[in-house]
This record gives sequence, C-alpha cells and structure tokens, in this order.
Amino acid sequence: MMQENSRFDIEALNELREGGEEYYFEMLETLTLSLSEGLEEMREAFQQKNWQRIGDRAHGMRGPCGHLGIDSLWHLLNKLEEKSNENPDPDEVEKLLKKTEDEASLVIQELVEMSSKKEFPNIDSEPGNT
Repeated sequence: MMQENSRFDIEALNELREGGEEYYFEMLETLTLSLSEGLEEMREAFQQKNWQRIGDRAHGMRGPCGHLGIDSLWHLLNKLEEKSNENPDPDEVEKLLKKTEDEASLVIQELVEMSSKKEFPNIDSEPGNT
C-alpha cells in the first residue's frame, strides 16, 4: 500500500501500473538507477565547473520526475537547470545541487522500498474515494 506521504502522484503510479507488474517494477528500477547516475554526473560536473553539463543532466532528469508526479524534485531540477545555464554563481549552484541531492535521496529511498517489497500496489482509488 502506498504511503500517505509519498513523493509520487498516485494517479501517475496507477497509470504506470497499467503496463503490468513486470513493467511497473522495471520502471521503478530504471528510475532509481537513472536518478543515482544523474546525481553522480552532476556532482562530477560541478567539481569540473561544467555548468552546461549540470543543466543538461538536470533537464534530462526532469522528464521522469514530471511523468511520475515527483513535483518537489522536478522543481529543484528545473531551478538547477536555470541557475546552471544563466551566469552561474558557483555557491548558489552548489547549494541547489545539495538540496537536489537530498530530495533525490529521499525519492530513491522510496523507490527502493517500493521495489524491494515486490508487491504490486493496490492504488486503484484516490484517497477519499472509497
């Protein structure tokens, strides 16, 4: 069962679930790996002061977050992309990157928990619609 304080949009997960159990778990694992790799790549790019690469990677990571309704992370990635592409202030980018890493870690933790249970969620109804 979905946690009430989930970072994911219930309707988006329900749509993902329509692809079947195997597809659902495959997508969770793919997103986990993609977020982990993206964070690592952005941190490396920051150390190299490669602002364009940070912005590009943040842009690429936004899509899946938007698709699954992970709004908090989507907004941080959007801000990071903007700040990396317009006369970046290294201190500001670093603070935003840290916030993004912190939020993404919580999202990844939730993804791992959802995947490890290997229970196909029962999320057919929205909260309040019984």
